[in-house]
Amino acid sequence: MSPPPRDESTEPEGSDEGTVLMPGGFQRSTRQQASPNPSVFDRAAQASVPEGLANALPVGTRLGEFVVTRVIGEGGFGVVYQAHDTALERQVAIKEYMPADLAERVSPLQVRSLSDDDEPLFRKGLTSFINEAKILAHFDQPSLVKVYRFWEANGTAYMVMPCYEGPTLQEALRRLRQPPDEAWLRRLLDPLTQALQLIHSEQVFHRDIAPDNIILLADSGRPVLLDFGAARRVIGDAHQHSHTAIIKPGYAPVEQYSDIDMKQGPWSDLYALAAVLHFAITGRKPPAAIARLAGDALVPLAQVAAGRYSPSLLSAIDHALAVRPEHRTRDIVQFRREMGLDPGPSGTLAPEPNRPQPERPRPERVPVAQHVVLPPAHTQARRRLRVAGLVIAPLLLAALGGIVWWQWSPRPLSITASPSAPANPPVVQAGTTAAGDKTARGPEPAPAIAPAPVDVVSEFSRIQALSSPGYSVVVQWKAAPTFRISQRDILAFNVAASRDGHVYVLAHTPDNVLFQYFPHALSASNFVRAQGITNLPRVVKEPGSGVVHEGVVMTDPPGTGHVLVIVSRYPRDFRHLGQARESVYPLYPVGREAAQLQQQAAPSPPLYLGRVVCPAGLVCQDEFGATVASFDIVP
Repeated sequence: MSPPPRDESTEPEGSDEGTVLMPGGFQRSTRQQASPNPSVFDRAAQASVPEGLANALPVGTRLGEFVVTRVIGEGGFGVVYQAHDTALERQVAIKEYMPADLAERVSPLQVRSLSDDDEPLFRKGLTSFINEAKILAHFDQPSLVKVYRFWEANGTAYMVMPCYEGPTLQEALRRLRQPPDEAWLRRLLDPLTQALQLIHSEQVFHRDIAPDNIILLADSGRPVLLDFGAARRVIGDAHQHSHTAIIKPGYAPVEQYSDIDMKQGPWSDLYALAAVLHFAITGRKPPAAIARLAGDALVPLAQVAAGRYSPSLLSAIDHALAVRPEHRTRDIVQFRREMGLDPGPSGTLAPEPNRPQPERPRPERVPVAQHVVLPPAHTQARRRLRVAGLVIAPLLLAALGGIVWWQWSPRPLSITASPSAPANPPVVQAGTTAAGDKTARGPEPAPAIAPAPVDVVSEFSRIQALSSPGYSVVVQWKAAPTFRISQRDILAFNVAASRDGHVYVLAHTPDNVLFQYFPHALSASNFVRAQGITNLPRVVKEPGSGVVHEGVVMTDPPGTGHVLVIVSRYPRDFRHLGQARESVYPLYPVGREAAQLQQQAAPSPPLYLGRVVCPAGLVCQDEFGATVASFDIVP
């Protein structure tokens, strides 16, 4: 849920290894900006334009001294290629300006706008694309993406960048089966903060820092900051009549929301960088800044991760994550000082030392619920869901993006070890008794066996199989249950049942986020008559904030999701699953965290069935119907 995330983080998901060719760009303007990364990773060399990449140049096309050898991917605002530099005999990445909604290819090379009406905006984006290339070329810093050259031709423009090989920070963190230690994080931060300090000194701001926009070079581990993408922000703002900013939820500070009249500056990038660190330490992004402004429920890292990291590191991150800019760290110099970073040369990100690794859990990401405006807009084209909403003022977008993840630190959910399996069993050691007699070393108790992770879809099916006879439930999709990320589709359907009852809907996304779609904090009335129809989502207004929640916008990652619909004769209580939530949607544990919870409650009905609430003073028979429906999220 942008209801990740994976906040999720968040973030494009590719293979963990291979050549990663990323677009990049800067913009000096203080306009609200942050946006989708158009990169799509295709690791096999192509003999022609891959299917679905209609605007890409064929492999073998010559652009000056460069020959296209592979189509990396195509996004809404450009195409990225791998190419061979015949003059210098090296591999490079080339980004071509190609806004799909505004332009078409009219010959093997020539690009033009779709219509006279599109021409001004096409030209505006082209100018922005060229200007960002000029600014990128101006900088030469090891942790900033570099532009070798750029030029305008064929009705469009191109920029040439290095071929970067290595995983994104998101991928690298995913490989670690536990949070990185402090030394690892400091080796990451030192070069990144030096890079930001350089661009900030010239009043250039990134405005799109996230784990998927940082690559760790395969040969050295050095982090490189990628993907600024100015052109698509200019076009995106224009499409929304300058009332909307495309932002990356969880990482974007509140001043990047278009309805918030706050100045952007170095503190804006620091918020995003601190959110990345929060993601690395906890496995989830902070809540959306706009939601935090209305009521901040973020627990400081100084409490969440106390004892695992130094107080200086945690307090520096918390300071940079302050919601309001005036309460936040002002610049990189102050951040480095609070962090206690040495002013010496930047280090490289070495791998974690070898140590036993626990079994890798299934991804568990806190979804990112966003307040998005009408018309519902999609976030950054990265791994997450979003919640669509309307602000009673200019339109407000909160965006994607995001990211598949597992959870390292506990959510605001009380989970204790099973009484039969103490977390820290006592060990009898050899020693001396008070009488001076030697004690024998007793055998150490066997370590507790962790329960197998709960598979959400299997639990959904089990609940469906337990339906009471004659209690049928039907899900009717309002459109084909295939949601396109690019079209910003909202999860919408109707529910009907053969008997009266209370409706409950749990949604499980491809990135293993589980949340209660209905009812939620603002929509408590959930009773439906037999053969009646419940239309979901229900548009509701949030008191005091002026936000209308319109539903969940389907975002990355692509894949298959599921909804469990329960119609119960009596109300049901899900509070045993915890009180964590993003925006108005309750979030429920998955994987090993759910397994622990289920183990404590055993014997009991299936975890996600809830508990029946009988009328006062009565013992009632639990009767319900349930059905499971699947949906697909596609690019």
